[in-house]
Amino acid sequence: MSQSRPVASGATRSAVAASSATTLAPAGARERILAAADDLFYRRGVRNVGIDEIIAVAGVAKASLYKHFASKDALVAEYLRVRNERWYASFVAAVELLADAPRARLVAVFQVLEEWFQSEDFRGCAFQNAAVELADRRHEAHAAVLANKRAVRAYLTELGTRAGLGDPEGVSAQLALLAEGAIITAQLEGSPAAARVARQAAETLLRTA
Repeated sequence: MSQSRPVASGATRSAVAASSATTLAPAGARERILAAADDLFYRRGVRNVGIDEIIAVAGVAKASLYKHFASKDALVAEYLRVRNERWYASFVAAVELLADAPRARLVAVFQVLEEWFQSEDFRGCAFQNAAVELADRRHEAHAAVLANKRAVRAYLTELGTRAGLGDPEGVSAQLALLAEGAIITAQLEGSPAAARVARQAAETLLRTA
């Protein structure tokens, strides 16, 4: 089995960037509220978007929003939970589109990040952003942030185990830190270059793992 396979230009970018796209024409009020929140919170930040703006964009009454979400904090938590499900599925699909072998997939992670960083709507990691804005770890959205980070770590550990690494959990922790740092740097610099640097570091790490 080959370690990698060619993909059409922009294929991984489309797969991961799709996780940032609002669902087209959601039918129910709850879905419209979440779609509006997803777009606005990711583009402008949780603290910069008020309930009234979400209501206006979603085209629902205030009573309808509070019927489905007890508070803005509850809406933020659900936005992050739903986004995590969508982003994670797209991320894994993009990695597995690029490579077959587990070890090659660990490197492909950083190619997927590079493609994501080049997408027009890239505004960093929604979960990193939320963690900074909602600094109180007791906030109900914090669990969704942790769920995203733990899911990525678990996937990297799974790949490392399947690749026969001596310490898959330790390597996954290091790769996760490389990925997190690359995301932050790409957001700050507005450049995908950090993904290439992180990929080189990952390749060096995996050569001795």
